Amino acid sequence: MAVSFNPIGSERAAMLLSRNAEKIGKADARVAEYWTTGVKLCIRCDEVKPLSAFNFCPNPHGGRKTPRSCCKQCDLSRHQEWRERSPTARAGIVESTRKWRSKNKHRHHEMNREREARKRNQFVERVDTAVLHARDGGYCGICKEYVSSQDASIDHVIPLSKGGEHSYANTQVSHPLCNMRKSAKILEGVN
Repeated sequence: MAVSFNPIGSERAAMLLSRNAEKIGKADARVAEYWTTGVKLCIRCDEVKPLSAFNFCPNPHGGRKTPRSCCKQCDLSRHQEWRERSPTARAGIVESTRKWRSKNKHRHHEMNREREARKRNQFVERVDTAVLHARDGGYCGICKEYVSSQDASIDHVIPLSKGGEHSYANTQVSHPLCNMRKSAKILEGVN
C-alpha cells in the first residue's frame, strides 16, 4: 500500500523548504523535511513512521546523523532474510578470517597492539618486527640473548597499560616467552 509522503505539518516549514529547495537540492530538502516534521517514509514497508523507528548512520563529514532508508523493523527482517538465504556466508567469513590470522600472526598481533593503544588515546606508530630486530642487533631486550627474526616478539619497555606508547622509542625485540613473563611490568632501570 503506497502512501503519499507529505508529512509537513506547519506552513512555515513548507515555506522554508520551498524557498530553499533550489539552494540545498532535492536530497537535502528531503533531509530538512524529515528533521522539521519528525517522520520519515520507510522505503521497504511504505509506511510513514517517526524518526525514532529508524536506525541512524553517522555523517562522514561530521554534523547530524541521518536515518537509514528503511525502519528498524524492516532492517531486522532484511538481515534475517539474508541469513536464511545464505547460512554458510558467515561461516565462510569466519573461516577466511581465521586462515588470514594464522598466516599473518605478527601482523594480527601488531594490529591488536595498535588498537589497544588507540583505545587509550596514546601515540601509535607502525612498528615493524624486522626493522626492530635489525635495530637491536637481534638481541632480546629482556634476557640479552640472541633471538631469531622468526621468533622475535615486540616488547613495550613501558607497557601500554601503564601509559607507554606504541612506537620505536618504546619497543624492543624479545623472546615471546620473556615477553610473556615480563607481562605488564616495568623492569628496573627504566625511567
